[in-house]
Amino acid sequence: FNRLELLTRKMDRGGVILAVDVGTTALKMVAYDLKSTPRTQIIQDYEESKCSSKGMIDPEIWWSAFVKAFVKVLSEVENTSSKKVHIRAITATGQMQNLILLDSNLTPVAPAILYNDSRAKKEAEEVERSVGGAEAMRAMVGNWKGAFSILPKAMWVQRNMGRAWEKTKHILLGAHSYIAAKLSGVLSCDWTTAGTTGLLKAQSASKQGNSRVCDAREGVAKSGRIEAVVEEDTKAAAEGAVEGVVGGAVGRDV
Repeated sequence: FNRLELLTRKMDRGGVILAVDVGTTALKMVAYDLKSTPRTQIIQDYEESKCSSKGMIDPEIWWSAFVKAFVKVLSEVENTSSKKVHIRAITATGQMQNLILLDSNLTPVAPAILYNDSRAKKEAEEVERSVGGAEAMRAMVGNWKGAFSILPKAMWVQRNMGRAWEKTKHILLGAHSYIAAKLSGVLSCDWTTAGTTGLLKAQSASKQGNSRVCDAREGVAKSGRIEAVVEEDTKAAAEGAVEGVVGGAVGRDV
């Protein structure tokens, strides 16, 4: 927990840090005190009745699980504490290589297409041909998963979910990024998630390089079928960086 310990040096004594993992079947949340000691943890399963078919899910299911876990964790911590609990920070990780389509209000316009969806095989082959084959693509982006990659999925959405694509103003690439956006209103992408998408130029992966996630016009979409896969305001965050300040979403939904 070295990063956690470094973070706590900048904080007053007291309070907890919430660590969140937005997984495939459940959301996990752990509350740590400022000495890196776990206070309590919750595994919040997703509501199966609201889950979409395999490979797709409504992003609001992640948020609903977060809110439920948040309430349970705070309740358990408060029951074992003699003082009011202060949340000093929330850090999140989770499944990545997802295609999460949002409108201008950061509201999902369609179910998120998950990392395990492989319907875009035809589109993946088109992308590979446009750059000289799968190996050339892999050399360009460093991590190419064919139909599981973001660019083919986005092309598939354009062709098969046209109305949703027309409404799309922003794209997020990880489930935890959706939670962060709901909490702070900030669109972000960490370097690890960016590296799994097949959208990040290999030579730009260094933190000293371009801080923007590669967009399709400058990167791998030589076919020109996608104007921009990743919005310019979606930044790649450095490890341990503060992405934003928590807004009223938690208070409103709790």
